Amino acid sequence: MATVTAALVLTLILLAALIYAAPAAWLARYISEVSQGRVLLAQTRGLWHDGSALLVLTSGAGGADAVHWPRRVTWSATPRTPLRWSLRFDWPDAGPPLPATLTIGFSGWALDAGPWRGAVPLAAFSGLGAPFNTLALEGEAQIALGTLHFASAGATQNTAPNVEITVSQLRSALAQGVVLGDYAVRGQFGTKGGSASGTFTLSTRQGALLLDGHGQCTLTEGAGGSSARISCGFNGTARAARHDDALLGNLLGLLGKIQPQPQVSFSGNSPVTELRW
Repeated sequence: MATVTAALVLTLILLAALIYAAPAAWLARYISEVSQGRVLLAQTRGLWHDGSALLVLTSGAGGADAVHWPRRVTWSATPRTPLRWSLRFDWPDAGPPLPATLTIGFSGWALDAGPWRGAVPLAAFSGLGAPFNTLALEGEAQIALGTLHFASAGATQNTAPNVEITVSQLRSALAQGVVLGDYAVRGQFGTKGGSASGTFTLSTRQGALLLDGHGQCTLTEGAGGSSARISCGFNGTARAARHDDALLGNLLGLLGKIQPQPQVSFSGNSPVTELRW
């Protein structure tokens, strides 16, 4: 009996050592799967818990508009105890490192990340495909994260927005000489009923192009939790603040389907463009 127990303990130790020594490429494959090939970690170095890679945004498998972040991103996971880890993700030129804590227990796991503030050039999102690659947006997105809480079970009690993205003086190469406006995206992301999901709203603070709408993202786990996938959807409207603003005509046509008559009451007679992404 003692021999069997010793063999079992040795097997578990060897298994833990193999998992701990897994290369960064293992993490890269998981992120690619979850994002459906839209977020890639290329040219990985190191291990899954202490490595670096080139961050690549694409429109999916084989996307032709892939955008590489100019400097390597790095990450590390340091155990405080066997069941509690401190995580750190460093995205150079975007802001300070993003802190997080992972707690593992018999009833499941919990991940708390943030708070964090940073900025990302909008040109980087063109790699994600339509509509970003079509619009050729110019400007910078200011990102503010509160504390994000995800867990394998339970429900999030906090309903206040914990993600805010603001863009000021937005421009597009398709409307030269026009400042489209200032915009804000606010969302609540976390765990609800054991499922990781989030809702967000888009609003216009001011500008020549008026945008509004709402969307949702959901993280769906595969059988046995061995795989996962993120899916997002957005519905909204867009219109020019002035009906005679011809410079925005082409832009509105590319954003979505233009309705001949306004679907809701607006001042003026500007046609409404339906946004469905």
